[in-house]
Amino acid sequence: MEQILSMGAIKSNFKKERVVAGNVLVINVLPKDTFEDCSIKGSIHMPFEDLGEYALNLTKDQKIVVYCASYMCSASRKAWHILNDLHFKNIWAYEGGMAEWRQKGYPSEGACQKEYLAQTYEKHDGEGRVREISAEDLKKLMEESK
Repeated sequence: MEQILSMGAIKSNFKKERVVAGNVLVINVLPKDTFEDCSIKGSIHMPFEDLGEYALNLTKDQKIVVYCASYMCSASRKAWHILNDLHFKNIWAYEGGMAEWRQKGYPSEGACQKEYLAQTYEKHDGEGRVREISAEDLKKLMEESK
């Protein structure tokens, strides 16, 4: 039987998300239309602009992975810094994003029709260090968390 974490009283207008104890919370920080087109199966949508307020409802030891479109997108990096500044302990940025995830054939949801998904992106060093997770390690972490 799954044990559900209590997130306490939510003072914002964000709906309460179901977070299972010990599981990883995978968050897509892209605009809603991009999330609805294609997302990592089991992930939730929370634009990085709203992430700080949403995160106030989570425990600081929650495992969280943030992701965006690709290595060329800086949203996951910005989201990681927001969570890091809020003193979260178990956070990663999946920098390869939805494009890499889709190209690897990993589980996704949606029609997955946006052009960026078919493009190949090279990893580059962005501004500001973040704790990164590879597609393979994220997939493994999600499988272990079921």
